[in-house]
Amino acid sequence: MHDYSRQSFLGAESPTKLRTARIGLVGYCGGGSHYGQQFGHIGIGNFVVVDDDSIEESNRHRFVGSEPEDARIGMAKVDIARRQILRGNPSANVKTIKARWQEAADALADCDIIFGAVDSFAQRDELERFCRRHLIPYIDIGMVVTKLDDGEFAISGQVVQSLPGGHCLRCCNIVTDERIAEEADQYGAVGPQPQVIWPNGVLASTGVGFGIALLTPWFRSTKKLRWLVYDGNSGVLAEPAIVSQHLAGIDCVHHPLSEVGDPFADIRYWQKQGSGAATGIGQTPTKSLLRRWLHQVRQCLFGR
Repeated sequence: MHDYSRQSFLGAESPTKLRTARIGLVGYCGGGSHYGQQFGHIGIGNFVVVDDDSIEESNRHRFVGSEPEDARIGMAKVDIARRQILRGNPSANVKTIKARWQEAADALADCDIIFGAVDSFAQRDELERFCRRHLIPYIDIGMVVTKLDDGEFAISGQVVQSLPGGHCLRCCNIVTDERIAEEADQYGAVGPQPQVIWPNGVLASTGVGFGIALLTPWFRSTKKLRWLVYDGNSGVLAEPAIVSQHLAGIDCVHHPLSEVGDPFADIRYWQKQGSGAATGIGQTPTKSLLRRWLHQVRQCLFGR
């Protein structure tokens, strides 16, 4: 049994809120492995971890919780995630899915927050769109190492909180059609991208803070968009000027609130669920079912 007294400033009900929370971790290697470690120790009770890959020796230097034997046998990354999370919180419910995240959509749709540590702009775009449709807060991290003209290198990255109704990765110019197209043209030609553990740790730890602020009342933020950029050479995290100079006072035009709900859902199924045929008269619907009812209602109201 853990003693969480030293994080009691998160609120009197925080142990219960954290224990009952369900978070999704999409992409579990560099930054994603920091998420598993930290959220396990904090006391999150339910996880959905999705990654379709197995560990290789080249992953080990940035994979928190990995062991030499894992790479030798090619252990699934989600299995390492389960082990690491349970080290921090042995009572956690950890659902692991070794697949592309699109194949885990049903499990992810029931999460309170989704944390993405994916490799491409296209994946970020699709995952954020999925979260917007399902009214789920999305927190994204990413980093890059760039070779400079003088032969030295620069480390940079970002952490972004994207909430339904607020600004998105496209508003921030992080995801653009041009970047997605360029990425597709270069697919397979660039080779492995440089990665190191400490920038992932800085960004993931900041993302953890964003997530805990959404789950517990340790401080109140009126900002839907929280966006910090990281200069790994100077060690500085700061909000970019575009937030106050260009985004303040305007709405997101990429993800209107009318575009919610599962585009493949059959309203007749949810009408049947609502009649009691599937859940039973008097039973409390699950959070996932309530969320999907809400999606369908909003589609009816705003989708005409």
